[in-house]
Amino acid sequence: MAQILPIAGALLLGVAQLGFIGALRRTARVPTAVAPAVAVALQLILAFACGLAGALSLAPFVIVGVGGFLLGIEVRRGRQALLGHVIDPSVVVLAVLTAALVWILPGARLLHYDNFSHWGLVVRFMLRQDRFPTATDTIVGFHTYPLGTASWEYAVARLLGGREWQMMLAQGYILATACVSILALTPRRRWAGLVGVAALVVAFLLHGPRLDTLLVDNVLAAWTIVGLVTISACRGNVGRAAFPLAVLCAALVATKQTGVFWVIVLCLTGLVLRAASPWQRALSLLAPALGAGLTWAAWRRHTATAFAGLPDSKHSFSREQVREMLAEKTPEVRAQIHDLFLTAVRGDQLLWLALAGLALALAVAGRVRHRPRRAAVAMGGAALVSVLFLGGQYAVYVLSMPALEALQLASFDRYLSTLHLVLAAAALIVGAHLAEQTRPSRSAGAFVMGLGGVVSLLVTSWPRPLWSPVDGTLRDRVESAFATVSVPPGSEICLYGDHPSGYLRYLVRYVSLADDVVSTPVPDRAGGPIPPACDYVAVVDRSPRAAAYLRASGYPVTDTVPVVMQR
Repeated sequence: MAQILPIAGALLLGVAQLGFIGALRRTARVPTAVAPAVAVALQLILAFACGLAGALSLAPFVIVGVGGFLLGIEVRRGRQALLGHVIDPSVVVLAVLTAALVWILPGARLLHYDNFSHWGLVVRFMLRQDRFPTATDTIVGFHTYPLGTASWEYAVARLLGGREWQMMLAQGYILATACVSILALTPRRRWAGLVGVAALVVAFLLHGPRLDTLLVDNVLAAWTIVGLVTISACRGNVGRAAFPLAVLCAALVATKQTGVFWVIVLCLTGLVLRAASPWQRALSLLAPALGAGLTWAAWRRHTATAFAGLPDSKHSFSREQVREMLAEKTPEVRAQIHDLFLTAVRGDQLLWLALAGLALALAVAGRVRHRPRRAAVAMGGAALVSVLFLGGQYAVYVLSMPALEALQLASFDRYLSTLHLVLAAAALIVGAHLAEQTRPSRSAGAFVMGLGGVVSLLVTSWPRPLWSPVDGTLRDRVESAFATVSVPPGSEICLYGDHPSGYLRYLVRYVSLADDVVSTPVPDRAGGPIPPACDYVAVVDRSPRAAAYLRASGYPVTDTVPVVMQR
């Protein structure tokens, strides 16, 4: 029975995907290759809405129920309509990519630091409690971070069995739908579309967060790429793109606060298309803005209610936090951050090569289609987006990040990976248009030009390990320590050792789901009292001093580690 249930859940998820894809193709006239990405974005919003309504446990059933109902409608329309979904090239390619994920992900574990501090922790909490965290759940520290992707990962993992690799599968599927979307631009030249799919797959594998994490920087890029493809595919009738863009922009805002930036980029891209009529361009602006605005307002209302009285979490750009971060940083520290940031940007080969690849693709497009001015304007827009994005990241370091982290330019490469991936995909989009619309003798060369952005990623990222380069032995020790201990909610664990790291503290909290884990220094005087707040004491790394101290305090501790004991 334990093996049958995940298979049944996978079949139900597959049925739901076909139902959503079919409905989007038929009723909303969403391009076939874009429909899978819009479908998963819509399901993400449904799961997110269930969580906001206090009914997170219903999310899997809502997704499967709505998808099954929509597929039933397609079946009633006839067998031909159903076969059209199953044998469509984009659905077949997506099935192959999903099968590849199912093949390589089983057994993968979360090891990256940020999974234990938030992205994986919050999904694990939701799987245990079947609800969003509230003010009483101090285990979740970044309470202002939207839970859109976490809601989708919760729904998929709940249907498939709740394992970590199934959470990764849910996120990997989002990336796969973004890769497949490029086929919408090459209905006549399938070979070019398949090359584009392969290029995007390689780009996501070699750049940004890895497959064995739940960090969302690449998910932001995925939603943005699908939005750009949708606008490009519907450029003659951009009003047709209004609904899918509204869904994608809602998903962007539900994924991370910085998704607002990419919402603005998509809205302005649709607005400036000259091929569309004024009302269509207005619709392509208003519909996505409405979808994003409603999602943002719903999340803000939730945080204001669920976390009333609590200060905003880190990186939230609240007034109080900005004042605190500015007060913490002296003028000398801010000047040092400024110099370090400029040096890092100047040395970011990926950024400059991706821009060069896009510039090359646009230059070829301008020459082939005799529109050099429009190509120059497009490149100017890409450069402006890059400058604004970099300015936003600089503001993060100065206004919302503690001085120590800011001086290390923490997560700089990961933050910028979103921009790198979007620029590379933009080059592919230009190349795909050229391959589709130019004469056969020119199409191959034109599409090669569009590969420039992705090639730039390969040049500077290869070789890169597929999995996170973190030794898993520490996690093995922690899991073995807590294998026979069930820590009830609300508990606090005192972690003893010579020098317990922040990584170890977050890892223990992730595995135990304790409300708090305190790295407790070993007192110089043996036999001193254990802090009264400690419900459990733990020693993970070998520490004779910690073992001697706990023995003197009455605990039957040996030098063998790891060990966890209730106070």
